Amino acid sequence: MITVMVHATECNDAPAKGAKVVIIDAGWEDNLASGITNNAGDCSIKVRVGYNIVVQATYKDEVKKTSYFATDEKYGKQIVLVKFDDNCGDGYPEKLSVKERGAGNSDGDAKAWESAAYYTYDNYGLRVRQDAEWTSKDEYLEPEINITDYMNCRTISWARTGDENKYDWFVAPIDNCHPEDYDLRKPGASLPGVNFITAEDEKGLSLYESRKPDEQVAGKTCRVYASKDGSHKIYIWKRVVMREIVNGEVINEVLAITENVPASAFSKTKEHGWIK
Repeated sequence: MITVMVHATECNDAPAKGAKVVIIDAGWEDNLASGITNNAGDCSIKVRVGYNIVVQATYKDEVKKTSYFATDEKYGKQIVLVKFDDNCGDGYPEKLSVKERGAGNSDGDAKAWESAAYYTYDNYGLRVRQDAEWTSKDEYLEPEINITDYMNCRTISWARTGDENKYDWFVAPIDNCHPEDYDLRKPGASLPGVNFITAEDEKGLSLYESRKPDEQVAGKTCRVYASKDGSHKIYIWKRVVMREIVNGEVINEVLAITENVPASAFSKTKEHGWIK
């Protein structure tokens, strides 16, 4: 037998007291042993040597898994570090709405057409709303609204009817609806229109680019990274990319942002008064 000590931390490296730890046989998926972290965030568990194991820790509904090989006893105590930092102060907001830079029409005639794009979500992406507002120098066109609601397994759209000059609401069910697949906190998940960067991506970014003084973008204090040759600069608030510049050109930028998103945003409403 060897001792596997799990040291669990949460935001600001504080001990994750009361995290549930389970040691699983990776081959047979059997639970070999379990325990709870103490006030220091530590949990020591004895397991047999020679196993490919998975150390699974659960804290505040957040689950972390680490694959591990239990070497023989001559190596002594095995220490596994687990960090529960996905939802720390610099993590993904539970709900968010952003206004991004618009663009020209499909022909690239930005002078004749202008647009404003709004993206709103809550419940870490289980409900997502997209608003596109187009204007031309001669007229204003109705906004196009698309709401994908995985909590109620339906889509809601404000769009043109058969008559191009008329708009109406359309509601349709989502077939094979699996809300758990769209949680923003799930590895690999993403949302349309909102550019995020993971903690791992930022760690990689910091290896190749220099950290610059913090700057304000749309009222948010951003961490700023810049390449040595000046060809790339990125501004990050929490996990949101607020602005990115490549070769002197702003390729994306948040013009307005708020976390104050009402539940009514995901109903049949044309006004997005929570952000302008």
